Amino acid sequence: SNAAKAGLEVGDRIIQVDSISIGYFHQLKNTLQGKKNVDVNLLIVRQQDTLLKKCHVDSTGKIGVGIQPNITFNTKEYNVFTSFTRGFVYS
Repeated sequence: SNAAKAGLEVGDRIIQVDSISIGYFHQLKNTLQGKKNVDVNLLIVRQQDTLLKKCHVDSTGKIGVGIQPNITFNTKEYNVFTSFTRGFVYS
């Protein structure tokens, strides 16, 4: 992808495209749609570092990145009797 060619890595957060601040993925998507077939400067956060990368936006307005959800699910199993009491506690 163009993002990989520019040096972006899994876990990087894009916080700016050229001079446009990016807070959410839909903002990134909308911004890139307006910059088809051009090179953009991406300000990214990688762990504790802030880096500037130049990346080409393709003819469809994409650079080859997606979102990585930051959601963790935990499952607890209960027997039939305990499940009733836990259901009332968390309801």
